[in-house]
Amino acid sequence: MLARNILITAIAPLALGFGHRNYRDAVPPLAQINDNRIAAGVMKDSTLTVHLYVGMARWYPEAADGPYADVAAVGEEGKPLQIPGPLIRVPAGTTIDATIRNALSDSTIYIRGVLTNSAKPMDSLPILPGESRTLRYKANTAGDFWYVATPGLVDWDKRERETAAGAIIVDAPGAHKPDRVFVINIWGESDQKDTSIYNNALAINGKSWPYTERISTNVGDSLRWHVVNATTRNHPMHLHGFYFRVAGRNGITFAPEKQPLEVTDDMNAFSAIVMDWAADRPGNWLFHCHIGFHVLPGDAQLSGHMKHGSHDMEAERHMAGLILG
Repeated sequence: MLARNILITAIAPLALGFGHRNYRDAVPPLAQINDNRIAAGVMKDSTLTVHLYVGMARWYPEAADGPYADVAAVGEEGKPLQIPGPLIRVPAGTTIDATIRNALSDSTIYIRGVLTNSAKPMDSLPILPGESRTLRYKANTAGDFWYVATPGLVDWDKRERETAAGAIIVDAPGAHKPDRVFVINIWGESDQKDTSIYNNALAINGKSWPYTERISTNVGDSLRWHVVNATTRNHPMHLHGFYFRVAGRNGITFAPEKQPLEVTDDMNAFSAIVMDWAADRPGNWLFHCHIGFHVLPGDAQLSGHMKHGSHDMEAERHMAGLILG
């Protein structure tokens, strides 16, 4: 079990800097895109101390001058809010000492995931506006995990709010090779004027295709990816051109002879996998969700974006959403 002997303390409400204005009336700061290459916090004597806050940010999941959504996001204190949230990465056996401040002025946030209880990850810890809580536990189990801060009580049939979510990677002792961490986030809601329209921002590491990061590698290279589904939806993640092995899932590491060989892994909501694969031939390839709604232009984009035809022959326009190249 990852979370043990959790200590939770409440801290007096803090000044938020919004005065008497509702935060929704102010222009929020720009969300920083997090490529999950730098871990948050400070490590000392086998203890990681990290101070996080949840606030509103303006997020551009597509072009820098494209459509945007004002969303809840997580950041390290003194640093910009990020999408996905700050990466927490530690060796197994590390004590994690995490303080989380709710900088929203009018919404309680609910923390879920292994920051609270790995045995029951959907159990929620409420944090009132202006309040902080400290969570302390020992990360004994190596594996990939997630956390999410949800503002208010969300009607999942009408909207999704998984932008304030990030990855927790616990590395096995001495086992660390070059790898990457990719987090899936979704913001979405039905149109108030036309309930048949659902506006989506679907992102991998904070961006939607064709604005997602392009992965360059050499023939013969071995790659390890940590893929974290920090959303309420399943995502069958499919790799073009190659098989991959699932080395672990949700904190469980598989023995080599038990590792499934796949081209598509149907990732459950709020789940994580470790996938190993070899780039054994050249070319341009895709890794993407196999649900059409999550990769089609228009469906997988925010409203206001130019809707490209589904038969557009330009490679960067005939798909959108949850795709890496």
